[in-house]
Order: sequence, then C-alpha cells, then structure tokens
Amino acid sequence: MVVRRATLLAKDDWITTGEIDIPDKGRQPGEYSLNDERTERATILKALEATGNDRKAAARLLGISRSTLYLKLRKYRLD
Repeated sequence: MVVRRATLLAKDDWITTGEIDIPDKGRQPGEYSLNDERTERATILKALEATGNDRKAAARLLGISRSTLYLKLRKYRLD
C-alpha cells in the first residue's frame, strides 16, 4: 500500500520521502492518514483518476472504506 500511495503522489519519475507515508505507532496497518487537507484532497483526486473514477477501487487503493471515501468526497465537495 505504501508504494501505491507514493506512486500516486509522485510528481516525477522518482518517489521521494515526501510521498511515503510511514505509519506512526498506534496506527493500524493500512490506516489512511495524511498531513493536511490539501494533500488528502489531491491524493483522493489522483486515486480517482488512476482508477477511472471507480470509487470502490479508489477506496481500496487508498486503504479506506467506501463509506469513508464518500464522506471525504462530500467534505471536499468532490461528489
């Protein structure tokens, strides 16, 4: 999952440490966490683009449930 997310966030052909989400202690593996709302919104958009706007596949790619994705889509007015 970490590599998939980093690939989505990568601005060039190289993945840098800025694109890698290293889990914090206390977080469950695969739990979705981003530093700020701009990054989260951009990541959601990239996941939707990468999956051809398939929300189920985008949620899986992001490591979140579909219902969480729908809540975030509403939050960012992307629905």
